[in-house]
Amino acid sequence: MKGATPGDPPDGGWGWMVVMAAFFGFLIGAGSRLSFGVLFVAFLDAFGESNVATAWIHGIFSIVYALSTSYGVALSKRFGHRKTVMAAGVLASSGIFASAFATKLHHLYITYGILTAIGLGLTYALYIVMVSAYFSRRFTIAIGLAMAGTGAGLFVFSVTTQLLVDHYGWRGSLIILSGIASHVCVVGALLRPVKGGHAYEPQREVQEEALRVGIQYDYSDANTSELNTVNVEVDASRDPTVGASDAVNSRCNRKCARHLKSCLSAAYDFSLFKNPTFLVLSIIIIGQTIGIKGSETCT
Repeated sequence: MKGATPGDPPDGGWGWMVVMAAFFGFLIGAGSRLSFGVLFVAFLDAFGESNVATAWIHGIFSIVYALSTSYGVALSKRFGHRKTVMAAGVLASSGIFASAFATKLHHLYITYGILTAIGLGLTYALYIVMVSAYFSRRFTIAIGLAMAGTGAGLFVFSVTTQLLVDHYGWRGSLIILSGIASHVCVVGALLRPVKGGHAYEPQREVQEEALRVGIQYDYSDANTSELNTVNVEVDASRDPTVGASDAVNSRCNRKCARHLKSCLSAAYDFSLFKNPTFLVLSIIIIGQTIGIKGSETCT
């Protein structure tokens, strides 16, 4: 973009590929979430449970989906948006696939209500963040095109799911839908970090953490978040009482253990659940979901 400084979003270029990826990401996520009504009837006939018990599949899904959305942002700060979305796609696809083999209704509470919801929920906010990283002046147009995937997903998945259930049954439909959900991994692969440092670059934080524990990371491309080589440099002369070989092994093991511990602690950081705003919003969403499901049951 003419006259832009190095730190400004490019307002185009690969950003349009990110918009397209976000469109299909919203399409798959919203379509899988909002077309549950078609599967609801199939689950009623298959398991013979009450409306209340069957509706709790989507109730649990809605609660877990809302809670995991913010946690996806926390994971992306450590591992990057691309890896987080791709891993979430695997989780969502696996949850839908496992649902096809459910023999009891409560199995769907876990596979569809929890696993699938976590996978799809982790990606929602990351699409918006990546679009905002690529666009500033044209952000409203870009985010509008991306969010249009929500409406398209509702229309496409509702019709498609009904056709699949009619031809293949609910089990076959879930297997096919799991294959569609696996395309979230392709969406994640397109979320390339912005050059120039505007978008989040996880290699910097990882490198700083590695330097703190004494491990030197060498990246062949500073604009990507992929780890290319790991060089461990240990000065055995600092410990003259230990042999060179023993010093290298012992210090390398200690540093690698500390680095692994720091990565795990960052990945499982639950400090977000101590945020009052997040807790209030979570309680409101849970109450709203319970109220909606209760009103549906009464009608």
